Amino acid sequence: LSFAAVSGDAHDQAVMAVAYGVDAAGASDGSTLLAGRFEGSIQVASGVSVISAGGYDGFAARLVNGAYDWGISVKSFGDDAVKAIAVTTTGEVIVAGRFFDDGMAEIVEAIAPTLGLNSVEAFVLKLSPMGAPMWLRTFGGAGDDDDIEDIVVDGQGGVVVVGSYRNQVFLDDGDSVPPLQ
Repeated sequence: LSFAAVSGDAHDQAVMAVAYGVDAAGASDGSTLLAGRFEGSIQVASGVSVISAGGYDGFAARLVNGAYDWGISVKSFGDDAVKAIAVTTTGEVIVAGRFFDDGMAEIVEAIAPTLGLNSVEAFVLKLSPMGAPMWLRTFGGAGDDDDIEDIVVDGQGGVVVVGSYRNQVFLDDGDSVPPLQ
């Protein structure tokens, strides 16, 4: 059993998902992965704090024996959150949630600098075991209610997401999911 402490200022903070890390052979590596949202500032490990860009911002972090190893933040002036986190059998980390406008700007720049954000609201991001972005999938449409609530990774590394959208959602490959009639 391992413990991780997250603390913040007088604003609202929430750890929304927890996962446990594995090494390349699929065995436990003793790490704890956290995902959530915060407002103001949050301390994810001793001496490691992140300050919000405005509204709620999202975070994901990997702790080893309670010590900070790596982390990402999803920050914009809107309300962002990392709501789900999962680990593949080879140790890659999948995070998912929601963002507004430029909340994924730094990550998008590292992966696909030509991707236009255009207020896309939901995302799934794959990270290497060391926290480096590997790929990003975005989903969105009309309205600000597109969101991913949970993810599951199958034994072959396939990612299944569940969430919600309003009206019609557009996938990053141009396909769309129409509203239910």
